[in-house]
Amino acid sequence: MRQINQSGYMHNRLRMVVASFLTKDLGLDWRRGEQYFESLLNDFELSSNNGGWQWA
Repeated sequence: MRQINQSGYMHNRLRMVVASFLTKDLGLDWRRGEQYFESLLNDFELSSNNGGWQWA
């Protein structure tokens, strides 16, 4: 999370791990995580990121 906050980038595999942790372990709605990543990622693409969060 420090990496995305400082540089606006996070490796794809790490994005999936974070998405899984937030939704399955913490019980957060996937839309909250998706909105957070949308606001910080430099390479955000709605179709691929939104679809990935729905399956996390």
